[in-house]
Amino acid sequence: MNRKVAVIVALSLLINFSAFFLDIIYFHRFVGITPYKSDCGIFIERAKTILEGKLLYRDVPTYTPPLINYLMAIPVAVSPTCYSLEIFFSIFNLLSSLLIFYTIKRFDEKLAFYSAILYTIHPLTYVTSIGVQDEPITVFFILLSLYFLMSRKRDTAAISIGFGIWVKIFPGLLLPILLFKDESNKERLKHIGIVSIISAAISLPFLIFAFNDFMKFLIFYTIGYGKVIGISPWHSIYYLYGSQLLKYVTLAILIIGLFLVYIWVWRKNYDAWKSALLVLLIFFIFYRKIHGNYFLYIFSLLSPFYFINQKMRWKYLLLTTLVFLSQWLSFQESVPYLYASIIVAIIVIAILSLIFLDVSSSSFDEKYKNEISL
Repeated sequence: MNRKVAVIVALSLLINFSAFFLDIIYFHRFVGITPYKSDCGIFIERAKTILEGKLLYRDVPTYTPPLINYLMAIPVAVSPTCYSLEIFFSIFNLLSSLLIFYTIKRFDEKLAFYSAILYTIHPLTYVTSIGVQDEPITVFFILLSLYFLMSRKRDTAAISIGFGIWVKIFPGLLLPILLFKDESNKERLKHIGIVSIISAAISLPFLIFAFNDFMKFLIFYTIGYGKVIGISPWHSIYYLYGSQLLKYVTLAILIIGLFLVYIWVWRKNYDAWKSALLVLLIFFIFYRKIHGNYFLYIFSLLSPFYFINQKMRWKYLLLTTLVFLSQWLSFQESVPYLYASIIVAIIVIAILSLIFLDVSSSSFDEKYKNEISL
């Protein structure tokens, strides 16, 4: 085994399982109590529904795509406890760190190693897993798709994106980037076909047997369904004033923003990793249903730019602090906390905008290799 890979594996296991044991000893007593809320019980209930041969959406309330629930049925089949899910998510943390290393290694091995270590030690990485949140799985599918894209294995990337969409929607943001990298319209049609076939195969049973309940998760991820807790200022403003029109206005702004950033990365011909990060940054600026744990997607792709562009470091560290603060504020019920969350979330948007500019001026190109430092 490569020495750097061994270090990444050892460090990831040490950090994740240390966090796991600390959770057993101390933190787990707070699960279900603000601000230590967890979806553990929901995940186990859905997994048990699958293991009993019943149908998601129809037989149990489900507001996520189906595949992530089938994946979580694996640890629940072994042991229907929060701890089994924590271990499962920690494994995905390790796999994601390795994907960061192997994807970036083709540009610079030192940068790849530093980036993987940074993601491994980032507090949100292991806090998310011991908090029993499923984002480590989504990060894995985003990075897996980028690994294939950066390796020019575009057919495999289409398969990964196709399955990733039905894990947690967000890997679908990579589909336009894949189509930009395709070399002909024939190849683009093939990849659209691959994603469409996978999507039809996965969704058809639910569309037939649980249509109305199945459609609720699409509403949940677009305009929101019920009380959606997030750290977006758009969410907090909606929560305060309750305007139904705001849902559709923010959705329209998001669509326009994504359209413009896709045009931007296509015309600039950025590599897939940089394109994905820029798209995600715009998505996070305008998307209403943002949770603090979703920022794991940003931090995973941002890790190499921390070393490439030294101007970004204070923004990276400040963003980390603000994400945790925003997440705490989002769980508070009183109006003053909501106003505070709006202020903090606006600062987060400003930091994301500055990072967008930094990333736009940085790359993995040869001329940046001498700038890479700890």
